[in-house]
Amino acid sequence: FLHPKAATGVVVQMAEAYETWTNTAPDNFPDTRRQRLDRNGAVPPADFTWIVHAVADLDSASALFVGLLGGDIANRGVRPDHAWMEITWGGAPGIRLVAPTPGSSSTMLMEWLRGRTGRIHHLEFVADEPASITGAEPATKDLVGLDIDEVDGRAWVIGRDINAGLQLDISHR
Repeated sequence: FLHPKAATGVVVQMAEAYETWTNTAPDNFPDTRRQRLDRNGAVPPADFTWIVHAVADLDSASALFVGLLGGDIANRGVRPDHAWMEITWGGAPGIRLVAPTPGSSSTMLMEWLRGRTGRIHHLEFVADEPASITGAEPATKDLVGLDIDEVDGRAWVIGRDINAGLQLDISHR
């Protein structure tokens, strides 16, 4: 384990599995798939695509996730108020690091970090019929903020207030 103070604000656990692990589902675990709005079959499961991790220092986070943990940089960029880097380990989900750019007034990131070295901002998924997911609301630029420049009715959000403090962003597949 890496302590959050040494790992940009999150616990990092490294493990190696020699066998696959299976277990029975707990009592009351859903065992049917969500049905399409037109009732013409089941909706496929969502794809978990990104863990969006806000960090105070993109270079330090890159040293951890690319240098020490062997991730590959899939994409990177700079916007007026933040820089970002997408890191993968051969498939989804990957981690998208976002950091305020030096001298920017990225109040969203600064308020979210509140002096921390890092903090998970939200998780991103891609799904069929995201509008039918319980608790999902149409996204606005203010809600999604970091990732979508133009919200065109294809993005939905399950807010922190109804999801134990963790926001979920869901794009239409």
